[in-house]
Amino acid sequence: MQKINSIKIGIGGKIGSGKTTLSKKIKLAFGYDCIAIGEVLKNYCIDNQVSSNRENLNKLSSSIVKQCGKNKKFDWIMKNSPNNINWLKNLVIDGFRNEEVYIQCKKKFSKTILVYCDCPYKIQIERIMKRDGVNKIQATKLAAQKIEIESKKLRKYADIIFTNKDQPQKVIKQIKVLVSKVDHL
Repeated sequence: MQKINSIKIGIGGKIGSGKTTLSKKIKLAFGYDCIAIGEVLKNYCIDNQVSSNRENLNKLSSSIVKQCGKNKKFDWIMKNSPNNINWLKNLVIDGFRNEEVYIQCKKKFSKTILVYCDCPYKIQIERIMKRDGVNKIQATKLAAQKIEIESKKLRKYADIIFTNKDQPQKVIKQIKVLVSKVDHL
């Protein structure tokens, strides 16, 4: 039976902090479907025959806020998510990088747990270089974008802080404890 007020495990943090890697491990551990906010934006660009480069993704994100307002961006994400995503079920939501979007999710789904991925700047830059195939200067520019600075605000909402020193299994155990608590609300 589907739950009307299902559990959402949100993963937030800056670029290169390990959000997607952790999301995949949580998905496997819990058996929940996973949706990546960045993929929703990328797919929208592709469907509208626009390059899904970072510049266009940032423009799209700003455009959504202008069209819908800051308090409706999460609704836009839900509306434009893939058809196979059932928002009434438990989900892992990968890619929270905006305080307002997280707050909207939490208002809509009170049983939302936020795991904030926090890693040292040096490791972040190394990950961006490796993942995106860019040099150190380009990675530094990506890490310095406004959205990256804004994403730090999410840390204060975190139920769990995941650092590169932590083992994913430890975080998964912490999440299981929180899921059992919020599931009874």
